[in-house]
Amino acid sequence: AYGAPIQATARGVVVESERDPYYGHYVRIDHGNGFETLFGHMSKRQAGVGQPIERGDIIGRVGSTGRSTSAHIHYEIIKDGKRVNPRKYLGQ
Repeated sequence: AYGAPIQATARGVVVESERDPYYGHYVRIDHGNGFETLFGHMSKRQAGVGQPIERGDIIGRVGSTGRSTSAHIHYEIIKDGKRVNPRKYLGQ
């Protein structure tokens, strides 16, 4: 739902917390070992660059910013600079 809290999926450090024409408000977290996550289309960002993050920390709120047609969270897992299917990491 719009405004629902968005939680980090793993420990890391925020490397970007910005607004983009496509992703809208987004946060990118570096988790080490070549892994990053990106959360986009947020209505509000609550994590800043350089901030250490623990799994479960609230990093923003669900929204519909950027190129979006409704409230949702865009979630990416990036391994060594390439987007990968998150399904294998989410245990589904």
